[in-house]
Amino acid sequence: MNSGNPQYTLSKSERLCSHTRIRNLFSDGNTFLVFPLKFVWIKGEFNQEPIAQTAFTASKKSFKRAVHRNQIKRQLREAYRLNKPDFYMEIDTGTNEKINLMVIFIAKELLPYKRIENAMKKGLAKMAALLKEQNNEE
Repeated sequence: MNSGNPQYTLSKSERLCSHTRIRNLFSDGNTFLVFPLKFVWIKGEFNQEPIAQTAFTASKKSFKRAVHRNQIKRQLREAYRLNKPDFYMEIDTGTNEKINLMVIFIAKELLPYKRIENAMKKGLAKMAALLKEQNNEE
């Protein structure tokens, strides 16, 4: 990725859609919380082009109306899209190891976008630190 021209996009190839990978993510993945977000991630050698594939979700139990779940997911995608270039520069190791990530909104009520974006920034920074720590152990 060219660091002079960051890619503020979230293309189809960067979205985690595979049911198998999502199942593996929840069975073998690592988790941490940055309220109101829960990050579930796994690192491995996946045959995918981007460094990370990401999915976003909000609970149907907490948000009965689809319009509210969709609003939350739009806010999550936007916060990720705007902070993704910094995250990619932090984790770009040059190896063929990739990351699958699920961001789950765990709050029980709608929150302002700024709060979601701040949590996303903190979560991505924490994940980059965890990945660096994991790489140093290997």
